[in-house]
Amino acid sequence: MKEKSRKAVNKAVSVQVMRDSDAWTIANKIPSKELMYRAGEGIFHAVEWNGPVAVVCGSGNNAGDGYVVADLLQSSGVSCTIFLLSEKFSEDGRYYFERCKEHGIPVKLFPEEQWESVFQDYKMILDCILGTGFQGDVRGKAAVAIDAINASGAYVVSADINSGLNGDSGYGTKYVKSDLTVSIGDFKFGHFKGLAKAAMKEKVNIDIGIELCEEAAPVQEPFKLLVFSDSHGRKGKVKKILEKHKNADGILFLGDGEKDLEALPLGNEIVLYQVRGNCDRESREAVTLIKEIAGIRFYITHGYEQGVKYGLAKLAAFAKKENCRAALFGHTHRVHLSEEEGVVLFNPGSAANGDYGVILIDGEKIDFLSEQI
Repeated sequence: MKEKSRKAVNKAVSVQVMRDSDAWTIANKIPSKELMYRAGEGIFHAVEWNGPVAVVCGSGNNAGDGYVVADLLQSSGVSCTIFLLSEKFSEDGRYYFERCKEHGIPVKLFPEEQWESVFQDYKMILDCILGTGFQGDVRGKAAVAIDAINASGAYVVSADINSGLNGDSGYGTKYVKSDLTVSIGDFKFGHFKGLAKAAMKEKVNIDIGIELCEEAAPVQEPFKLLVFSDSHGRKGKVKKILEKHKNADGILFLGDGEKDLEALPLGNEIVLYQVRGNCDRESREAVTLIKEIAGIRFYITHGYEQGVKYGLAKLAAFAKKENCRAALFGHTHRVHLSEEEGVVLFNPGSAANGDYGVILIDGEKIDFLSEQI
């Protein structure tokens, strides 16, 4: 199967360009309160809402967009609750927050303790915690709230960008994983670069009338590989994993559960590489593959012939001999990421337990992510 081509068809701007453009538009054309309303209105219309909805807000203008959405949800008959991480507000944000209070929208302070079940009664969550200018590590209530959102099982919408991701690099040590991210004004580089393709299932942009002071530039997304192994008949888990990552460019299956691949509705645009596991007794697939994917050479195997349950030195030596950058294996049912002999060793764990991996390739840079459903 032909590998999906990578074309730099997307265009985006830097956070600074968007900040300057926003300021110019406010000073010359559209008042800031009107721009905030347009942002919230755009998010509201970009989503098919199904209540109850939790609107989770930080303290900046991102939160203000959330208050606008909450007010529109309430007026359209969709039940919602605002969760505050802070009782600080931007000037425009406070204006729309007061409107929400006037209209009787419930407001709760987000708890730092016993947060595991805080969103259990909500079908959807709107993430308005941090904006595109965020840098560094997420701490305190914001970190706890991000964990709660990701563990909720609800449909997650992120306002402008996923909280915790940097708007320029697309990287973050802790970040919201969204079903839909609604960019405001124009896409930023961080919507495509870094970890964005793993964090965002889908993304759209809404035009709210901001005039760019600099033309948007082409930006290329990393090549995304979905990696899983040892599904052992759990077709439902396999389907959930694929459903969560429909934007994958390729899939690597590392053996033990070959028949579960029948659950994958693979289109012509997704390339599938697979190897035989020790439990795939009727399989005709190879035990080991050496493949170059998006310019990176991989050693792909289940691992039973390399004795990975008893150590990884043999696996690393084989991969190094084949001039591979990384060795991908299963068999142990344990998530593993290390480097030996200059070779990255990655095991996504057992899909039967809900474990899988995502690999993002951007030129010579590779990110290995352990995920779970």
